[in-house]
Amino acid sequence: MFSFRWNRVNWPNGLFLVSTLVLALTGVPLYVWRHGLDGFQVILFLVFVAMTGLSITAGYPRLFAHLTFKARRPVRLFTLVFGAAAFENSVLRWAADHRKHHKFVDRDDDYRNGVKPWQFDPTKWCIWFLRMLGLVGQLRQEPVETILLAEVAERQRQLSAKLNAAPTPISESIHRLLHAAQERVQQVSEGWERCKADYRRAAEMQREAFRERRAELRRDFTDARGRLRAAIHGWQEAHRLAEAQLT
Repeated sequence: MFSFRWNRVNWPNGLFLVSTLVLALTGVPLYVWRHGLDGFQVILFLVFVAMTGLSITAGYPRLFAHLTFKARRPVRLFTLVFGAAAFENSVLRWAADHRKHHKFVDRDDDYRNGVKPWQFDPTKWCIWFLRMLGLVGQLRQEPVETILLAEVAERQRQLSAKLNAAPTPISESIHRLLHAAQERVQQVSEGWERCKADYRRAAEMQREAFRERRAELRRDFTDARGRLRAAIHGWQEAHRLAEAQLT
């Protein structure tokens, strides 16, 4: 039987959130009915929605919790002030709780949304715009291949679940083709990871003597990326054939 653990409730935060909701649902309509609204209040409301919204999405999680980029003092101060104005605790408490929520935060396998054109994320565009103005820098970026590998892993998990639940197994030839494609992706991705790590280390070396070495590693990394793309394409074809037999 379900039992609610009252000792796990954060009572100060809980009571504050409930009281602000009740006040918004009762006090605001009552104020508008008795006093009305003017243009200044509407504009102030919209400005605070935008500023607190960006601070609590671009500032608290990405700037302070995930360390996604570096920002100058005006941007840090802006996000600290208006993030606090959103009534979501101090940035220290918020970031600490957020990092507990993301157990594997700041690792290569911690994929985030907003990687597809239809997954619009205004905070990422805001960070990009601030970089164009020179107000933020050192943005952490991952190659497209990293995202493709994550998609392969997820689709492989879904296919495995379908295969286990299927009343009849797929043909032996398709099974061998799929297994070979998976091994090929695994093998090529390991080589690609090594090339990526070598190139990143070389890119950090600024001395003239390492310029030729960096160019060589860049060519190796580009070749490894091409092989990885080809391996992923082969896996996608094998996956498509396996899906077709399941339908």
